[in-house]
Amino acid sequence: MKKYKKRGLVWKLTCMISFLLLITTTLICVIYIRTFYHTFLEEAEDQLQVSLTTMQNNIDESLDDADSILNELFYSRAFPYFLDADNILSNNEMQYYVSNLGKDLGNAKYLYNNKYSDIGIYSSNQQISEQQYEWQFYLDDLKKKPYYSGIITDTGKNESVYGKVRERGLISSTLNTENLKMGDSGIRILPVYRTVSPQNSTNLIGVVEMDIDVARLADKDGLAGEENEIGKMLLDSDGNVLFDTMTLNEEEEAQIVTAVSHDNNHDNVELKGESFMLAASTCPRTGLISVAFSSKEEFTSYITTQVIQIILIAAICWGVLVAITFFFVKNTLKRLVILDQMMGRVGEGDFTVEILGDSSEDEITRITQSFNKMASQLNDVIKEKVKNEQAQKDAELRALQAQINPHFLHNTLENMRMQCELDEYYTISDSLSALSNLFRYSIRWGNNEAPFQMEWQNLEDYLNIMKMRFDDDIEYDLYCQPGLEEIIVPKMVLQPLVENCFNHGFKKKLPPWKLEVKAVKCNDKLRIVILDNGIGMNQERLLRLQCCLMENRPFRNEELNKNSIGVTNVKQRISMICKEGSSVKVESTEGAGTRIEIIIVY
Repeated sequence: MKKYKKRGLVWKLTCMISFLLLITTTLICVIYIRTFYHTFLEEAEDQLQVSLTTMQNNIDESLDDADSILNELFYSRAFPYFLDADNILSNNEMQYYVSNLGKDLGNAKYLYNNKYSDIGIYSSNQQISEQQYEWQFYLDDLKKKPYYSGIITDTGKNESVYGKVRERGLISSTLNTENLKMGDSGIRILPVYRTVSPQNSTNLIGVVEMDIDVARLADKDGLAGEENEIGKMLLDSDGNVLFDTMTLNEEEEAQIVTAVSHDNNHDNVELKGESFMLAASTCPRTGLISVAFSSKEEFTSYITTQVIQIILIAAICWGVLVAITFFFVKNTLKRLVILDQMMGRVGEGDFTVEILGDSSEDEITRITQSFNKMASQLNDVIKEKVKNEQAQKDAELRALQAQINPHFLHNTLENMRMQCELDEYYTISDSLSALSNLFRYSIRWGNNEAPFQMEWQNLEDYLNIMKMRFDDDIEYDLYCQPGLEEIIVPKMVLQPLVENCFNHGFKKKLPPWKLEVKAVKCNDKLRIVILDNGIGMNQERLLRLQCCLMENRPFRNEELNKNSIGVTNVKQRISMICKEGSSVKVESTEGAGTRIEIIIVY
């Protein structure tokens, strides 16, 4: 630790950043390798599923073709007639039956790409079975077969029944059904049965058996010819291997059958000294089990190669980053020393310092530029402050001098009012008294706030003057809820808004003019509503005014070609002086009047 403390700052920062880069690089490599591994594994599993889907689709297509052949055979309504033992057939009828049925079966076999090996029709009518046609047999012969019990099911008419896989039993060259033996051909088939009953009856009069070669059923040749290294296997419902595309021995086949019996969709099994991934699915119609398996050796080898490449690339990138970090830190700290010296001079009060720039445009360069700008601005601020202090003193002096005029006007109005009372001009005296009060209110309170009682009295004085001016043309109703007298509010908020009613609302409207001002307490808020019956504003003008209030800018009066600041000024002073939640809202209807609502949180 002591040696570390004695090291230079460049060495310390380089080691620290290199360590952080090493941790970051390692984490990124681990995350990437895990993600790559799982992604590749998912792709391998997807390939197995694709192979399973291909096998299952082949089986489904073959079964659909078999159903189509049987449907075409059963389409003829006369078909049950010929098989029924209760019907005595003429030679012509038998010839017709044999000729047409043989032709249909031959066409179907070639039309559906030789999907089935043989078709046998078991009939209860001995007239046909005695003719010993190669595809026609006696129904009682079928009943002697051990698999006959599986043919008779609860399914309805014209529905196929799929038997268990067995070796081919229908041999076209064998005409004597008594001599039929299992295993004569060595070809495994999937039998498809469909029972025959007369119209409007459930009596069994015949059975049609279609034998589908298992190799054709799943398209063994097509699966074996695929270019990928995925093995395919087909099992019957009892777990017997029907075929596999990799020609495994009995022991290996038994291992796969055992793995499939565990009902594990993606299992691992050891074959030929290698680990294989395994996937299986069962056909719901036939119970046949499709199996796909793929070697994990290539998968593991590819993953190992990719991991080694990733580690090498990460190590090279880390070394390059360490070198870049060293030169960057060294260059950066060189300029930081200069910046530290200049900041020391600023701390001593020298704001004329300036750091010369260089050709680089990195963060340190921008910091030095900001430092130069800061020092220059501080110097300008100090000069400006000295100038403002002098200007403020001059403004205070002029303000004291300006107060002489309001006092002089107030005293002059008082003298005029007293003279009018002596001369018994009481109306003019009252108006002069109200006007004097307005001046006194404006000069008495030097700050921006006043009790609401004085603000309300100032409004009454202003309306008294307007009443003398307009006489009966103006009608106003003032209501102030008791208990609001001592609430402190911004000064001069009511009179400017009421003055707008006369300047804008009543100016272009014929009397009578009505004005209502109401002040009430609502929870901890003072609510003031000013309502007039003036000309109001259209929607466009109202939206412009509301926008000006939101943005705290004067409202442009296009008719007078000047700015109106009354409402905006009131709203700004309320926002600055009163608590949060205070507001000024304006609503207006063209031709009906304007409503202004003031909310003051006290």
